Amino acid sequence: MTTKENPLTGQGSGVKYNNQFHGNSLPAQRQRLLNYLHNYGSITTIEARREIDVIHPAGRIMDLRKEGWQIDTVWVEDITEQGKAHRVAKYVFSVTGG
Repeated sequence: MTTKENPLTGQGSGVKYNNQFHGNSLPAQRQRLLNYLHNYGSITTIEARREIDVIHPAGRIMDLRKEGWQIDTVWVEDITEQGKAHRVAKYVFSVTGG
C-alpha cells in the first residue's frame, strides 16, 4: 500500500491505495476514481490519467453516474506533463450521491 499526498494542500491524506484496485479492469478503475473523488473532492481528466491510471475518465465517470453517484463536470484549463495547456473536464464529487 502507498499513501497519497493531497494535491490541494500538499499534505499526506493518510489514504492508502490497496493493490486490489490497481488492475485495469473497469471495476478497478471506477473504484480508484470513486476513492479519489471521495478523498479529494475533484479530479481533472489529466490528473485521472496521471495519478490513478484511468485512461478514459469520462467513460468511468459515466459508469459511476449510472450507479447513482452525483458527479458534476466543470471545464477548466490544466497543464500536461509536457507543459501544454488544455481545456479539460474537472469532475466534482457530491457527497449526497450514491
